[in-house]
Amino acid sequence: MKVSCIVIREAEVKCQLSDIVAEPNPTEMKKFLPCDNDGTHHLPFAVQVNHFTCGGIAIGTCISHKIADGSSFINFMKNWAATARCKSDAIYPQF
Repeated sequence: MKVSCIVIREAEVKCQLSDIVAEPNPTEMKKFLPCDNDGTHHLPFAVQVNHFTCGGIAIGTCISHKIADGSSFINFMKNWAATARCKSDAIYPQF
């Protein structure tokens, strides 16, 4: 039985984050994602933390639709960010 896993990558980016934000190029931005060049991946969840020379970071993620739909993924990212900020503004499902 083959078990898929979650991948976490780190990348050093030899430019400043402001350079990317000032002139966003969708083709270039694919480099900041942990999935294949064609946008597909075969993992349930993958994360790439991109470290820029200015000290900024950008987190790229790819998630299988089998794991979460768009709304669930956005809630996960919001909760992850709230946890990183040590905030209690996390959103919890109402069952």
